[in-house]
Amino acid sequence: MTTVGPSDDLSLPDPTRAADQIVAFIKRTFTEQDKHTAVIGVSGGIDSATSLTLACRALGPAQVVAVTMPDGDQPTADAQSVLEFNAVSAAHRLTINIKPMVDSTVRQLPDPPDRYRRGNIAARCRMMVLYDTALARRALVCGTENKSEYYLGYFTRYGDEASDLEPIVHLWKTQVSLLAEHLGLPERIRAKPPSADLWTNQTDQQELGFSYRQADPILAALERYLNDNQLDTRQLAEGPAVRQAFIDHWQGKSRQQGQPERKQPGPDRPSTALVSSVVARIAAQDFKHRVPYRLTAADDD
Repeated sequence: MTTVGPSDDLSLPDPTRAADQIVAFIKRTFTEQDKHTAVIGVSGGIDSATSLTLACRALGPAQVVAVTMPDGDQPTADAQSVLEFNAVSAAHRLTINIKPMVDSTVRQLPDPPDRYRRGNIAARCRMMVLYDTALARRALVCGTENKSEYYLGYFTRYGDEASDLEPIVHLWKTQVSLLAEHLGLPERIRAKPPSADLWTNQTDQQELGFSYRQADPILAALERYLNDNQLDTRQLAEGPAVRQAFIDHWQGKSRQQGQPERKQPGPDRPSTALVSSVVARIAAQDFKHRVPYRLTAADDD
């Protein structure tokens, strides 16, 4: 995984260097693993578009298999435009409608799933398709997760978070947008509301209750705070005192910068209520980074 140190800075001062580092990381990973082909799911969103573009730069379009996986009548026009942008040939494009797989699974379940459970089934069906495609081609599955999603736990376990390499997981969503602009991706793709495509017209903001633009400054400041205090998100999840300490830190930071506390989120500085919401989300989803739980030697004592 490409990593960077914690920072409150959401800018991307040298996007050329950032892109070059990721391309080098992809090349190095495939060389070390003696693999030549990448398989990547392409939804038409900014994350998969950016990851696909970087993979094509690293390996060449002829060594990338792009898989579009609509669920029923979900549109694929944006995904196709991304494939055209990267000159991925028809021989390296697959379109597999996962609705029959999802519906078949749903019919076998003893408890009819709501749309959230069905959405998770869809995410896992997509990953099943990607890994089988990769196995058939001796390829690696290239992920598309960004750092904001990772911190917020906004992913389906063994679904859209499963991969063999993650080219952009060290970048906040804000930085992915800046990198996508530098790469020249179409404005339509860059402006598209983020979505996990769990169901038609679903968006990340609807589920999270806030946008990445609102969350990213909080996430970056939290990462810095945890690092400075030699903590991690495990402590954040286990104790309300740590969560409150960060919120107090955030409020103090606002006062030091001469910014009055706001009751409603603003474009420049999120409110304490929004900070609390983001921190609570991280704490509630932190278990996703810890599973599967394992018996250790210490447990035998």
